[in-house]
Amino acid sequence: MNLQLCFEQPPATIMRLDLNKDSAFQALGNKFSAHHPFDLIFLDPPYEKKLAEKTLLMVEKTGLAAPDGRIIAEERWTEELPEAVGRLRLWKKRRYGETGIRIYRLAT
Repeated sequence: MNLQLCFEQPPATIMRLDLNKDSAFQALGNKFSAHHPFDLIFLDPPYEKKLAEKTLLMVEKTGLAAPDGRIIAEERWTEELPEAVGRLRLWKKRRYGETGIRIYRLAT
C-alpha cells in the first residue's frame, strides 16, 4: 500500500474488511471505539452493493469519527446515498466521471 511504501511507520491505520459479512462491522466496532476516534475515514466499498450506507451507519453508531472528523465515501455517481445517516450529515459531494465522492461530518 502507498502509506507503507512512503513511511516506515505509517501515520494511519489501514483496515481491509469484507463488508459483505456482518462480522466485519462487529470486528471494526470492537477494534476501535469512541475512545480513539478518527479525523479522516475513507470508505471505498464495492460499487452497487449498498455497502456505503451500511458502513456510514456503522461509523456513526460506533463513534469512530472525531467530532470534527470527515468521512469520505466513494460510490458510483448514480448510486444515491442519503443526506443524513444518524448524526452524520452530507457536507459535500463531487463527481469524477462515473465516480461519486460524498463527504460527511457529524451534525453539530
